[in-house]
Amino acid sequence: NELLEYNMTTNIQAAGFTWGGVLYWDDIRTIDYLATRPEVDIKRVACTGLSVGGWRTNFLAGLDARIKAACVAGYMTSFHEVVPWFCKYSIPAGNVPGLFNYLDYPDVGSLMMPGALMVVHGQRDDLFNPDGVKAAFQNLAQCYQAIGKPERFTTYTFDGPHQFPAHAQQLMVEWFDRWV
Repeated sequence: NELLEYNMTTNIQAAGFTWGGVLYWDDIRTIDYLATRPEVDIKRVACTGLSVGGWRTNFLAGLDARIKAACVAGYMTSFHEVVPWFCKYSIPAGNVPGLFNYLDYPDVGSLMMPGALMVVHGQRDDLFNPDGVKAAFQNLAQCYQAIGKPERFTTYTFDGPHQFPAHAQQLMVEWFDRWV
């Protein structure tokens, strides 16, 4: 499985694109499609995802200003802290070459400011180093504080593994109702 992903990543990058780029392109095209639908108020779009869906949510919210609120579940960390785990527990094919020379992963999420961001994380999630999660939370809180909108960032942690429990989903719905 790891060899397959390595080969896929190598071939994709040799062709001049990245797997992350393909996913982000698809996600942005999805928002384009939603904008064509008469029942969608494009000024009131939010997104969420768990695990790789959280990773995608972070990038979509950072890359597309039409996202007014986001909830990243189970995938928020400082990559400076997670690098030893990255190849085993993450998705190397989704790495954006060179990005982390300039930005850390929570910095990508901060690009959605002043939009509202909620992060959900299980305290027993063994995919992410607790120091990396704490660093990401601090980074994002400082970013929102710097623009004078600390109320637009929140976290919800729970005593559990890598999941998005029903109570956290209810909090997310309330968060979206507040900001979108």
